Amino acid sequence: MRPDRPLRRGPAALLSAALLTAGLLLAGTAPYAAAESNGTALSERDRATVERIQTYIEGIDTLRAEFRQRSSNGTEATGTVWIDRPGKVRFEYDPPTDIVMIADGSWLLYFNRRLEQTSYVPVSETPLWPLLKADVDILGKQDFAVARVTRANDRIRVTVVRGGAKPGEPGSLELYFTDDPLALTRWRLVDQQGTVTVVDLAGVQRGVAIAAEKFDFNALDLPKQGRQK
Repeated sequence: MRPDRPLRRGPAALLSAALLTAGLLLAGTAPYAAAESNGTALSERDRATVERIQTYIEGIDTLRAEFRQRSSNGTEATGTVWIDRPGKVRFEYDPPTDIVMIADGSWLLYFNRRLEQTSYVPVSETPLWPLLKADVDILGKQDFAVARVTRANDRIRVTVVRGGAKPGEPGSLELYFTDDPLALTRWRLVDQQGTVTVVDLAGVQRGVAIAAEKFDFNALDLPKQGRQK
């Protein structure tokens, strides 16, 4: 449902924290540069690896994991994430961080319980969208571009960029996977303010049952002005 108040862009904490995936930020909707945005064409092996990763992400129905988040601004937090593809995710932060973020398929809600502050943004405009959208098409160049694929010690790192950014610059996102079995373990993003956020996943469970209320804004004790119609 659309919020019953004017849309507010979330604070920096929302943009830095979001995953999930995270850093393909809200600023700008211009078309992406070519997939070889760092000037190096992807090899056939790289393209095969990316296609394998796309299949892996699309194969995620539901997922639950613990996460640890660290940012270059000195903040650190832990919590639990639930994903129900397509379109739904919930980040529940552990105390003393009184933050919850929920995407219900259309909107992403940021709620600071202690301050009773709410913010909303279309989930399709957030860093989460590449992981939550129904059809994952990294090589299609419509949402973002693969700039680099590296491998070392049974690990795969895929760097994707937005708006012509180079790896490591604002607008870049690195996804880390184990190779065998293929599994997402970490992402590292650089937001438009240059803040670097690293999120590590642990205890990943796929195919878990998740109650629908996990993604229901109305199940939260929201301030009256922030409630949904």
